[in-house]
Amino acid sequence: MIGCATQADIQYVRDDTLDARKQAADAKAMIEGLRVDVQGLRGEFEQLKVQSGGGGKLEELMSRVDTLDSRLASVEQSRMTNAVFPPAEGEEGAASPTAPNAPDSLLAGVQVPSSAPPEYRAGIDTLRRGDNPGAIQKLREFLRKSPKSDLADDAQYWIGEAYYANSDFNRAILEFNEVLLRYPKGDKVPPALLRQALAFAALGDKVDARLVLQKLVSEHGGSPEAEKGRQKLAELSS
Repeated sequence: MIGCATQADIQYVRDDTLDARKQAADAKAMIEGLRVDVQGLRGEFEQLKVQSGGGGKLEELMSRVDTLDSRLASVEQSRMTNAVFPPAEGEEGAASPTAPNAPDSLLAGVQVPSSAPPEYRAGIDTLRRGDNPGAIQKLREFLRKSPKSDLADDAQYWIGEAYYANSDFNRAILEFNEVLLRYPKGDKVPPALLRQALAFAALGDKVDARLVLQKLVSEHGGSPEAEKGRQKLAELSS
């Protein structure tokens, strides 16, 4: 019989899986710590902007923000490009990570406004090519430079899609949640809710997937995403 696994083989795979998931958790903690640092520095920067005589301290703070942004993008790119983390044992329905893919079906109908800043345009073009880490970096750069842009919610949404395309469903859920928190009146809320629910479902978390879909249907019932949400609800309930 070919391919018969011994108990030692099974234990090795389990140990390897646990180690990989620990690395994922450590990387996630590092990224979140950097994000907190960046947000804190941005808060200081905004306070200094409204004060007169920021001078050298303002320039120093901007340099620190740029450095942390670059480090954050580097850590995220390294994590997405090099790390493949298998689903935990017992995560029924969890999707195995695959090679990076561009969310082609979603991007097909996307028209980038001619007035869009170059960073946003570059981010979408990079995403179309399937370079998800590169797209995340460019879209974050756009958000840093143009946080009040009408396209800010779109950029945040596409960051979530880039993680989703890489099968990093945990991180995709967090990024889609940023759309809901930062841009609650934006037109990307319904698609963010739908994709967040699908990410939960991909992880085998049917309870949270249903809760998010119910929110989508009840609060955005007239949207195209709500109809897809109803279909997914029926599928998860069967």
